[in-house]
Amino acid sequence: FLSSLAESMGARAVGVILSGYFDDGTEGCKRIKANGGTTFAQDVSAEADGMTLSAQASGCIDFVLPPEKISDALRRLKASATTKKVGFDPKVFLATIGEGRKIVLVPEKHTIYSQGGASDAVFYIQKGTVRLAVVSKDGKEATIGVLNPGDFCGEGCLAGQHLRLGTATAMTDCELLRIDKKAMMLALGREHKLSNVFTAYLLARNIRYEADLVGQLFSSSEMRLPSVPT
Repeated sequence: FLSSLAESMGARAVGVILSGYFDDGTEGCKRIKANGGTTFAQDVSAEADGMTLSAQASGCIDFVLPPEKISDALRRLKASATTKKVGFDPKVFLATIGEGRKIVLVPEKHTIYSQGGASDAVFYIQKGTVRLAVVSKDGKEATIGVLNPGDFCGEGCLAGQHLRLGTATAMTDCELLRIDKKAMMLALGREHKLSNVFTAYLLARNIRYEADLVGQLFSSSEMRLPSVPT
């Protein structure tokens, strides 16, 4: 539950560990802290201190308090949240691993994802060059585009695309951030700065593709024009 809370709420998540046995809640509090949230644990007043001591020993607890003071601290935290919004940096999000995000290393000439494969993640290129291509039913291959660091690929999954329409191949050794579809959808809905960056990227890329297409159309038309004697 706490891990899911950390994923969905990010820096707004709050975890509270009270009296209990074993180490339940420790991993969830780690996830909350990793995503910028706040954590509490009951102090020595806990009748069963297994859970509270485990969480404290992990180093992921912000406040160790008796239950009655935890409630007061939560009220103060809520009051401060209304006047102070935790900053979100899209560059940090796209440069670091986290819930639903992991770094993948793809050697030169290896496939990142294949046409017809499951469309379940977005990729952000941190290093290297990626080629996007599509193969027709009769086996003809066409290059859709060449992407560089700072570009995204595989974003079709966010629009309900269940299978990949093309293939992404590493033209050089590549380092990419793989973002699960669910994690990307949550982040885009929650963080306006990230959605602005992502939307601006898609618009710029579409404009570039449109300009390339217009150039090709005019070039092809000029090549088909008959020569006129002078």
